[in-house]
Amino acid sequence: MGRKILFIMTDMMRWDALGYMGDPVARTPNLDRLAKEGILYQRAYNQNPLCMPSRSSCLTGQYPRSMGSWNNGIALYHEAPTFANELHDLGYRTALIGKGHFEPYSSKHSLETALGTSFRFGPLRGFDYYIGSGHDLVPMGGHYTQWLKRYHPQYLEGYYYDLLNPPTKPGEHSTMNVIKGGETDAVFVKENDIPRELYHTDWTADHAIRYLDSVDDPAPGFGESDEQRLGWLEDKPWHWKQWYTGEKFISFEAIEGFSYQENLTSDNVREIRAKIYISNELIDEAIGKVLKYLEDRGWLDDTDIFFAPDHGAMDGDYGLLLIGPDLTDHCCRLPLIWKPAKSANVPAAEVTAPVGLIDLAPTFCQIAGGEVPEWMEGQPLPASEQEAQAQGRETVYTQYESHTPDASIIMNAVYADGYRCIVYERSMTYEGTEGELYKVEDDPLCLVNLWDDPAHQGIKKDLIDAVRSDLLSRPLLHPLPEPGALI
Repeated sequence: MGRKILFIMTDMMRWDALGYMGDPVARTPNLDRLAKEGILYQRAYNQNPLCMPSRSSCLTGQYPRSMGSWNNGIALYHEAPTFANELHDLGYRTALIGKGHFEPYSSKHSLETALGTSFRFGPLRGFDYYIGSGHDLVPMGGHYTQWLKRYHPQYLEGYYYDLLNPPTKPGEHSTMNVIKGGETDAVFVKENDIPRELYHTDWTADHAIRYLDSVDDPAPGFGESDEQRLGWLEDKPWHWKQWYTGEKFISFEAIEGFSYQENLTSDNVREIRAKIYISNELIDEAIGKVLKYLEDRGWLDDTDIFFAPDHGAMDGDYGLLLIGPDLTDHCCRLPLIWKPAKSANVPAAEVTAPVGLIDLAPTFCQIAGGEVPEWMEGQPLPASEQEAQAQGRETVYTQYESHTPDASIIMNAVYADGYRCIVYERSMTYEGTEGELYKVEDDPLCLVNLWDDPAHQGIKKDLIDAVRSDLLSRPLLHPLPEPGALI
């Protein structure tokens, strides 16, 4: 077999919280080295800002509109074609170790949960081997959860918490459980005394190495004031302020009935960001452990290494946390790296042309020596600016859709020519004339909405036309959504 593929995907990591993307505080030496020696994509975007649809787009090489998983809780249909199937057919042995999340963990229909509950290890969506790790007690059957329950139960309660509050009467729906903790009593902060060697980041790295040890030819493993915040939200569409104040239930991720305005202080944000940097450092160290194994085994020079999160996060900007109805760079821009195998003789480069997670699946097929299937909507990643220009890369798209009793939000975004344009579709909440436009090269935090600025109406029209003539003209390739759950 020729080149091997290692794909590392993290959950919810901002593009600007890593050393190689310019953050002076972050300590991520292993990722920094990969970025220096490989290809760094400065304008990489996901195709949805939420876990399930973003990961499903990556797996299939299709937009959410095409493959059908358009929000958390909407499972990727079981017969969906995947890059793992393609690589398997090309003779690769494939494994997914860690978080899959192509299906709702809390659904009885979830194969990922069923495999964990029964301690079976695949196959799963084209992967020969699967061992899963989630981030809460919803996936009761996750392999990591079951392992911790069986061998180290004293740490289970301290590590996990119930992510969802179940309904108390018919007609209600589950809500997110908002915990507080840490030195500043910050939301979503919880002290964890679990030993480092039992922590799920190291557990995932150790199991990746254990899998690699079992095979001969591995394949892909898968501080502002309240007044400032309100001022920034003033020229944004209606749902942004509701997200901050909690007055309306605008999306599940925005947390029904929860007010960031009343529950997130500047000290909270500082503590949360400090813990995020620690988390990123732990991830970097785990990656270093796997890279050292590959080097010691003599495989590193023949391995293509990819790194990307599934989505970003607010991390305190605008006074908000986590993810939600946002298609700005906060939740959608990604710090994508491709470190080609040394044996491929591909020079290091920095690519500023727009690319997406949707382009990973075709890239994997190309590296494996196969044809890119017609059903994939992405194209192989360019290895240089010249190659990007030859491919005609001018745009990359992201989609979002959510419906609650208080709001119906459908947005489609495009990045092109240094602008991020977010087009709102007509719905229960919006007329279809609203939107957001940011010159992200000059305004990376997307603070100034240029949607109604007379000087930018020409570029706005061009970008709206691109969304409607290109993205929204694509056929729907998926069947009706399968029964699912919230996450």
